Order: sequence, then structure tokens, then C-alpha cells
Amino acid sequence: MGRVREYIGAGVVNNPDPARKEPSWGSAFPWEDTMRHGRSEKKVGAYCNTPLRGVLILCAVLAFLPSCGGGGGGIDAPAEPISRDRHGVHVSPVELWRVADRYDFTYPTEADFDRIAALGKYVVINPNTAFLKSVEIGDAALEAIDLAYSRNLFSIVRLDYNRSVRDGTNPNPTPTNQYWFEHEWAPYVNRVVNYGLTRRVWAYQICNEVFEESHPMVGPTGADITPEEYVDLLGNTAELIKSIDPNVYILNAGITSPVEDRYYPIAVRLLNAGMERWIDYTNWHYYTRGIDDDERSRIMHLRALSELPWVITEANHIDPGVPPERKWNIIKSIYREMAPELICSFIWQGDDANSPKWTIKDTGLEELILEEWNRGPQAP
Repeated sequence: MGRVREYIGAGVVNNPDPARKEPSWGSAFPWEDTMRHGRSEKKVGAYCNTPLRGVLILCAVLAFLPSCGGGGGGIDAPAEPISRDRHGVHVSPVELWRVADRYDFTYPTEADFDRIAALGKYVVINPNTAFLKSVEIGDAALEAIDLAYSRNLFSIVRLDYNRSVRDGTNPNPTPTNQYWFEHEWAPYVNRVVNYGLTRRVWAYQICNEVFEESHPMVGPTGADITPEEYVDLLGNTAELIKSIDPNVYILNAGITSPVEDRYYPIAVRLLNAGMERWIDYTNWHYYTRGIDDDERSRIMHLRALSELPWVITEANHIDPGVPPERKWNIIKSIYREMAPELICSFIWQGDDANSPKWTIKDTGLEELILEEWNRGPQAP
């Protein structure tokens, strides 16, 4: 796939300077106070620097050795424990509750977002194409962005095209080729990003878990998308978004989880393919029963390959039925070991067979998070 300007017409993409710029809305958000590393510079040429990469990997291995066998502190561990300023939640802009042979549609309310704001500074919102094209839902899927904006939350808007994902309900997904980009994807991205332009959207996540075994995204040929094909799509979409809003951040699709046997080699390929050229923060999802030394070793290797700060836009215990205390302890351990700029717990309110067990709303997990903020963050 070529660069995006080939699809959407000359003059649409202005190829903005990759150096970070201040947000156009002034000082409404304390940007530098809330991000440890501040704004990052893209390092376009660094991906070919093999000798430097070898040194970084060696340093990572040496740094790992003292912690072997001890269950110690992880990589570049945050100087402070998890806090409300580094935490957020994932929220669906519409919940589809199946009742008999039909679906009931429910939407987050102002009261929901008041409670979401009490849990953290960030919120992940997913106004995917299925929602926007639904006669019953339509623009209501975008209203969650307004609710986040009215509460000064940092919105991470997830861009998703469900018809290009292969799953049980869609065995023949739409290939993500040039025609698709021009006639389906670009109009959708334009619509959402222009909507968010005056609503202080903090970042756009480009697609979701595209290599997930149960629901993979397909590439230009209709086969499962490769890491290299995804990086090309990511670059095209990033250019399109930046042509509309040069100040917004770009995140890659979350990988679940980057240390698992299936996804770890994919994460390495993405980083080696230059994924970080097109993004501002490297984004992961993380579900686990506990982080052992093998996972720590893989985290360190990914850190050595990565040149950007990390964020985690989904996190929880991999078993949704465990007690709230175990979920919260896992989320805190993921934050401690991965050392991200922020972490978003999954999910405010679920709507399928598994997600309700991960639901935060009206559960002990919501109570535990609020109790932690009320007493102040504790040392790990």
C-alpha cells in the first residue's frame, strides 16, 4: 500500500512536521505535568541502526540479570506507584444487550462519566463503523466523546472497521486494499477526527488487536494482515489524521499481550518494521495471571527495541471471574513492570459473554480503585 496521498487526492495531506506541537486549545490540560517523558520526538532513521540496537539489547539483558529468580521490580519502574493521574478506563459508547431475538441499546450517561472521571484522567472510546452505520445507533456512538470532553478527560478514540475483521459473524471480511482505504476507511477516519477536532481528543488508536487469533484483521489480499502490512496502514492513517489535527497523538493497535508466545514475535516484527515512526506512544494491551521472569525478559527485549514511551489501553486479569482484589493487584503489577505513561483498566461496563465479568461499574473493582485514590497511592 502506498502513502495515503495517493488515495485521498493531492493537497489533502500536508505531511506535518513530526516534531511535537503544543495543543491548539492552550493550557486547558496540564500536559507536561501529567506525562513523565513529555512529548516525544520521532526517530525515523533509528530503525536501521543495528549496532546501536545490539548494544541496547545487551544492556537490557545485563539489567535483567540481577532480578532473575527474585520476582523483583521490573523495567524502568515508575518512580511513583499507580495514581489517578496515570489511570483510566475503557468504555464502550454503546452496549448491545441481546434480549430474545433483538438487541437493546444502552449508552453511557453523564452519571457514568462522572464516575469514570473519579477513577482516572483517561478514557478509551470506540465509535466503530458498525455503530456509526447503524440506523438505531448512528451519531449516538460519538456522544461519549462529548461526555469525556465536558469532564476534561484525556480521550483515546479507537478507530475500528469491523467489516475487515474475520470472526464467526464475518467469515469473508473486506480486504484492506487501496479501494477500501479510499472509499471506506478514509471517509470514516475523516468523520471521527473532524468530530473530535474541537473536543480535545488526546489520541487516536488505529485499529484494535489486529493479530488476535479469534478475530484477525485482514490485509490488502484478504489474508490475515501481516505486521508489515499493518505498519503501512498505520502510516497512511497517521498521515490522514495529522492532516486534520496535527496536534493529536497517534497510537498503534493494542497487542494482546506482547509477551505471550503468539504475540511476542509479532510485537518484535512490528518494532523492527518501523512502527514507531508513525506513532507518538507505543500501545499495548496486557492480560495475565502474573508476571514471571520469562515475561520480564521479553518486556526488557521489547524495551530495547522501542524508542518511545509506552501506554497500556487495556489491562486486567486474564481470568475475568477472579475476585476484584486479584484484578486490581494484577493491574497494578502490570503498571509496575511495564512502566507505562498511563494504564486503562478494562472495562467500565461489558456487553458480551465474557466482558460483564470484567465490568468495573458497580463492582468491588470500582470500590477498590476509589479507596486507593482516597488513601493515596501506596508503595509497590
